Order: sequence, then structure tokens, then C-alpha cells
Amino acid sequence: MISGEIMQDLSSYLEARIPTVYTVDSFPAEQPVFIADTNILIDFVERRNKSVVNSLKLLIRSSKKEVLILGTTIYNVAEFLDKMSCLVMMMRLLKKRYSPDYIIRTSNNKSQYARTIARENIDEAQFKIDVLKKIWMVFDNFAVFLPSFLDLKIVEEIKLLEKLVVDNFIQSQDAMILHLVSKINAISNFGAYFLTRDQYILDVASSYAYTLDPSKSDEVQRVLKSIEVS
Repeated sequence: MISGEIMQDLSSYLEARIPTVYTVDSFPAEQPVFIADTNILIDFVERRNKSVVNSLKLLIRSSKKEVLILGTTIYNVAEFLDKMSCLVMMMRLLKKRYSPDYIIRTSNNKSQYARTIARENIDEAQFKIDVLKKIWMVFDNFAVFLPSFLDLKIVEEIKLLEKLVVDNFIQSQDAMILHLVSKINAISNFGAYFLTRDQYILDVASSYAYTLDPSKSDEVQRVLKSIEVS
């Protein structure tokens, strides 16, 4: 277990990195909104796709000037943390030269992480810090959108989720993300642009918002030009 003193230090540092937060009904509607999917956040933080990183740099620059809003959803934050903790665990086990099968099986078994950390003598404090450093990169550059329950229309909400999950066969996590994006799109004067490299999600999302693959930098520049952002 992490000591109380270390946990207090971690909590204090995390509080200093709280992102800009909006609800779907309380953001500057006069600004175009770009919402990044989890795969785009990972591309950016891990620098695994140069084209995506370059496109996001353009969007980040414009967002810092308050020309547009670059964000993600709270559901993407949860998914990102899930995938990053798995990645950090994989790297720890890889350093111990375990077999690929063992690394994948152990890293995917989240319920046993506490036991794995103890058994493998992994520095738990450093493990958590390494995961938090990755989400801090997101918080430094992306706003986070939360759902609003002030004007919740239960029947409409359920019907939309049913359509996404049952009709379009997408996973519940993706359904919640697109549910939020559709609301942002309805309120923003410019609509919302959903950023992802998942082609199937791009196809489904196009019914609820604008869609954009940031690995195609020419398309990103075309969109920015169309909304008069240079």
C-alpha cells in the first residue's frame, strides 16, 4: 500500500493539474468544439502517430487562443486511464523479461493488480505517478466535458443509447461518448467535430456530429480554414 504521506503528495499534485471542465450545457457555444476519442489521446501522449500529433498541435494552438475548444469527455478520461495503467503494467513486466502470454494475461487482469504489484515487488507509488503523468498531459491540453442532468429527458436518452448499442452494435463505452458528443453538437453554434481514427466509429458518429480523422492533416487544415482559423 502507498503511505498516507505519498498519497497526500500525489493528491496535491493532481489537484494542481485539474483541467478546464465544461458540462454539455455550459460551454462557450460560439466556439467550434473538437472532441478527441481515446485513441487520439493515446496517439498524442505516446507520440505514436506523427500526423495526429501535428494536427493536434494546430488545434491546441488555436484552443490556447480561445478560437476553438479542444476537449474530450469524462468517459474518455476513464478509458484513457484504464489503457495507460495497462500499458505501464506491461512495461514493468516486460523489464522482468516475462513471456508475452504472461504479460498480456496479467496486464489485462485489473482485479489482481494489487497482488501483482506486491508479488513482483513493483514500486506502487512510482507506478501510479507514471500513469498520472500521462493523464496530466491530457489535462494540460484538453478540456473535459461532463454530462448534465439539469434537463435530462429520460425517454430520449434511453432511445439514443438503444440506437447506438442495439442498432449500431457499438460498445457501451463508445455509446456513452457519442451520446455526450451529440449533445455538444446540438448546442454548439458551429457543431462538434469528433476526432477518432476508428473507421467504424467515424461512420456511426457522422450521424450525430461532424467527424474528422486527425491523421489526415490536410483535412484538419481544411476544416480549420473553413471556420476561419489559421
